[in-house]
Amino acid sequence: MTPQMTATLLSLAYFFGCAYIMVLFQLSIEFKEEEPENSNHILGDVLFDVLPYIKNSEKLVEILINVALLYTLGRLFTFPASKRHEILQHALTTAGTVYLFRGVTLALTPLPNPFPNCESGLHPENPMMFNALLVVLKLKRTCKDVLFSGHAMSLTLCILVVHKYYTKSEFIGMGVYCCIGYLLVVATKFHYSVDVELGIVITVLVFLMLDAFRTLRHVENKKSSSQHDLPVYITKPCMPIIEPEL
Repeated sequence: MTPQMTATLLSLAYFFGCAYIMVLFQLSIEFKEEEPENSNHILGDVLFDVLPYIKNSEKLVEILINVALLYTLGRLFTFPASKRHEILQHALTTAGTVYLFRGVTLALTPLPNPFPNCESGLHPENPMMFNALLVVLKLKRTCKDVLFSGHAMSLTLCILVVHKYYTKSEFIGMGVYCCIGYLLVVATKFHYSVDVELGIVITVLVFLMLDAFRTLRHVENKKSSSQHDLPVYITKPCMPIIEPEL
């Protein structure tokens, strides 16, 4: 197995590990009983007042996001293997890190869900670890994962990958497409506007931070007299900057 393949597999393991931890945070608040006065309370939102409410369109949002992800991933196969691994490692590590931030944020600040028809299908009597696995595998869902938006994270990551690695025309097209997606997420009341805003900002910051780590590693490798080249991205996604030299 090549070093690049090893780094990609580590990034994939990091992504799924972070996703699982995030879901455990979600489940820590999923079955908590709310105070009666807050059980049906929806926070005020300017875009809720401006945008028309689109009922029963949650599947449309999922399809829109899946199309963006499929295009972004499918386009990778037009790149050489080394570049493909680099992009995958960058995207997976960004998504995993954002998931960690999201899990903590969800647990710290649970907001009332603005989506009126949300049904998780989870059973509180099941072990939390089992319920978490069902959610990670997309077999079930949670209904209190509001702040911040995972939908916005997925769309923003597609824009960032396309902007950095693909063509300018693709970036413009993906940008317009994802902006429509952001508005649709709010119009369906999947999330409050602030959830989408924070999802965008945090994903951008994490993506740029990891890109800066990667640039620093390349600079360090050029200055180093080591005979062994490191993978093009980070060998240990969890600790990209303090990884020991090979």
